[in-house]
Amino acid sequence: MGRYGQYQRAVPKKPKNLHPAWRGIGCLIGLILPVISYAGAAVLLTNDAVKKQVPWQLLGPPSLPPFLWEYIPAIRPALSTIYGWTDLEATLVLAFVLLVILGSVVSLVYAMMYRVVGPPRYGPRDMPPPRRKIKKYKR
Repeated sequence: MGRYGQYQRAVPKKPKNLHPAWRGIGCLIGLILPVISYAGAAVLLTNDAVKKQVPWQLLGPPSLPPFLWEYIPAIRPALSTIYGWTDLEATLVLAFVLLVILGSVVSLVYAMMYRVVGPPRYGPRDMPPPRRKIKKYKR
């Protein structure tokens, strides 16, 4: 091999396709968890004990700004439908809290699964971790 020649090592190729389980976890986090959290919030707000913990400002019909009713007459049917939903703001706030909690649980489970099934921590080109002898602390 000459001085200015190229030297390349054969690098093993990674498979391009993902395992379907990882796609399922992404679908769970992106699509299914918001629906589950909204449904859970709607069910939780039917309980009187939970409703007592929610601030009264969030209960009842949603508060919509008056200029939407006056200046944009084309969306009045949609606004009247939205105004008919009771406890919408409380449901959305509780759904967001449930989404954060459920998303963190699913992410932790995903991380543990990836740690067990995923690639090794150190590759063939990594240096081994240093071996140090630690002396006992003396006063």
